[in-house]
Amino acid sequence: MPVISRRRMLPVSYLICMLFFLVLPVLAEGTGVMDIGSKITLPAENQGYSSPSLSGDSILFFAGNRQSDSPDLFCYKISTGELSLVCPGGKGLDSWSMARIGGRWAVYTKRHRAENQDSVAGQDIFTFDRDSGRAELLGTSFGTSPGVSVYDDIVVWENGTTDRIWPGLTNTKEHFVIYNLSTHTRVDFFPRIPDNPDNPVVYNDLLVYAGSTYHPENRTTVAGAFTSDIFCYNISSGKEMQVSFSGTAYTPSVSGTLIAWEDNRNRNGDIYLYNLSSSEELPLCTDPADQRNPKISGDWVVWEDRRHQPAQPSVTACPSGTYCPVETPVPPVSDIYLYNLTSKRESWITAPMGESSDFGGEDQGPDVSGHRVIWTRYGGMFLYPATNETVPTSYTGPQPDHAIPGTSPPTTRPAGEWETLLTAFAFFLAVITFTMNRRG
Repeated sequence: MPVISRRRMLPVSYLICMLFFLVLPVLAEGTGVMDIGSKITLPAENQGYSSPSLSGDSILFFAGNRQSDSPDLFCYKISTGELSLVCPGGKGLDSWSMARIGGRWAVYTKRHRAENQDSVAGQDIFTFDRDSGRAELLGTSFGTSPGVSVYDDIVVWENGTTDRIWPGLTNTKEHFVIYNLSTHTRVDFFPRIPDNPDNPVVYNDLLVYAGSTYHPENRTTVAGAFTSDIFCYNISSGKEMQVSFSGTAYTPSVSGTLIAWEDNRNRNGDIYLYNLSSSEELPLCTDPADQRNPKISGDWVVWEDRRHQPAQPSVTACPSGTYCPVETPVPPVSDIYLYNLTSKRESWITAPMGESSDFGGEDQGPDVSGHRVIWTRYGGMFLYPATNETVPTSYTGPQPDHAIPGTSPPTTRPAGEWETLLTAFAFFLAVITFTMNRRG
């Protein structure tokens, strides 16, 4: 039997090493859906989590049944595993409550009842200082469900039309309140153009919002009698500008000089982007299905997407006087998509969740901050981080009406597990090959 020398084995060893290094990037990329991390469940599924807001490594979210008027509002810090109770259930939080987080501060609304009355008379605006753990009442909005936003020390909320007037305020038109937490000063901003401004989003000294205007002469247009567009207000300079002109623009989001929004100009929801620096409008996603509720942070834009919605059953005509059974409608399906503005790559990040959209997924309410994405699915809450981050097993702080249960295990493998193993194995083969070459 011939003996194969070590030198004759060298080409085979080199070939194996080269093969692993060539295959490694493909395995690292996976299915091509997303490659920035793995998903984990916070803190458990099916507990009625809703309306998550993400800032850095902190998440503000409701837990509990929003319809029963007893949800709890929590803040969770991913890096330290700290879970803080912001507002317990039964203290005025309900299905109309809104909450957002931005850096050190969280802002939320609770129902306000007028004196000697049982009826709800608007929403109180509260801030929560994450450093001190203290909440503070800033004011009252007389809207049913006022939009709120916070960035650093600037809080903005919308104030609905009412005959209740703040001291010194004579204009009852719908407007925004801009409150500076550092100077404790309040400014009431009345936009010039839209009749009904809403959905405020603040970033640095920019206030971006949607606004609808009634045009009875436009009843036959795509937008209809009511048009909705996106506007921008510079808090420092006092300059106002209109960003979109389609008349069908909603739900804006802002980061830096970039503004993203949902636009129905093509008779379905699409995602558009406007660059304040270049004064350029760009379509990000114009798939024939609906794309809604975009959020932007740096180079990342995330949104809800219904392109994987199964077709609804067709209804056929029946002879007169006969009964035609109607098939059960297909439940709504929405997924979460992520777009990188630098690489111009669109990623379907909810596809490999184990329960794909083919089974009727309902991924909603996405938010993005840095490299992390958060969203809800059937009452559960999911995080897409860049590293294998963990969550606490239980809540040990003040007990609300109902406690947060333990965590669920990660739904996919830890980030980078296979990539690390393959790299180590390829390095090991390279060392063996080098040693054999030296001895031979």
